[in-house]
Amino acid sequence: MYFIMNENLSDQLATRTIYFKKEWILRLLATPLFGIAIAHMAPLVSFRHDTALSLLIDYTWFTIVSHCLWVGNTSLLARLRLNNEWNKNPVIKTFSILSIHFLCSYFLSFLMFFVWNNLIAATAMPLKNLLIASFIAGIISILVTFLYEILLLTTERRRDMVKTEKLSHAINHAELDTLKSQIDPHFIFNSLNTLSALINDDKDKALLFNENLARVYRYILTNRANDLVTVKEEVDFINSYFFLLKIRFEDSITISINVNNLDVKRNYLPTIAIQTAIENAIKHNQFSSVLPLEIVIDLTADYAIVSNNKQPIKYKTPSSGSGLINLDNRYRLILNKSIHIDETTAAFTIYLPIVKK
Repeated sequence: MYFIMNENLSDQLATRTIYFKKEWILRLLATPLFGIAIAHMAPLVSFRHDTALSLLIDYTWFTIVSHCLWVGNTSLLARLRLNNEWNKNPVIKTFSILSIHFLCSYFLSFLMFFVWNNLIAATAMPLKNLLIASFIAGIISILVTFLYEILLLTTERRRDMVKTEKLSHAINHAELDTLKSQIDPHFIFNSLNTLSALINDDKDKALLFNENLARVYRYILTNRANDLVTVKEEVDFINSYFFLLKIRFEDSITISINVNNLDVKRNYLPTIAIQTAIENAIKHNQFSSVLPLEIVIDLTADYAIVSNNKQPIKYKTPSSGSGLINLDNRYRLILNKSIHIDETTAAFTIYLPIVKK
């Protein structure tokens, strides 16, 4: 009864501890009650014919019988559950368990009643009464077996739910780490392309770009282990990131950030969420100093709203297309929320949920 199929030793010992703590009170109360009830239902004793002393002796013996049956049934159930085959067919399992428990209880109780009848009882009882008492003991043993099976299945279910929850958390954490690792290579790829172009055009700008790139990437490494950052940290990062964009694109891109009654130090969002939205706008639009890409970031109580004017590129460059999908997956894993996209012919807007810890 105390052992779980396919569990390691520590889990088995934990289950034994749980049952030991919970069942001793039940056993202390139930075994005398069952023993006395069997004696009177058979009947094996009588208030009319037995003295108080003989009743006390008989009740003590019947309590011992009940205790032996209780311990024997729980131990038997524990051994039966160790066999993996028992779970393959629930109907056969149930019938077999009940039959074995009934027969073992019947013969054990008959043996102990027979000893009592010949060595302890003040008045010998007919064999019929002993057989009836043994039959009743077998039925009660089945009830006890059912009780323990229900308790054990309930305990197993609770433990399985905890394990499932821990496993789900571990899977989510691993998936989140994978998604995070996809951010850095993508950012590096774009940055190196920019740096490569600047080296040929303007070495001084390339040097300045490299210095700021190191500053920006330091932010990424510092917060890699963090699922969430404050809005202020993300805004400061965006300002540094935009500096890199301005070096390359100059007047071809503009970014404005509006804070609308939001405590940027006490509200949070996933790391590099806004940067991902900005990168998406740059990737999918064409722009120039004449027709600049205008990105507006509105920080509200519920969302960081990143909007840009639509100027779709005619010839799309190769892309994995996973930027916003990656971001949405991170939101689901971290906050159990999703990003929202609102697209019209003139504008593309991404709503990034903000949370307060």
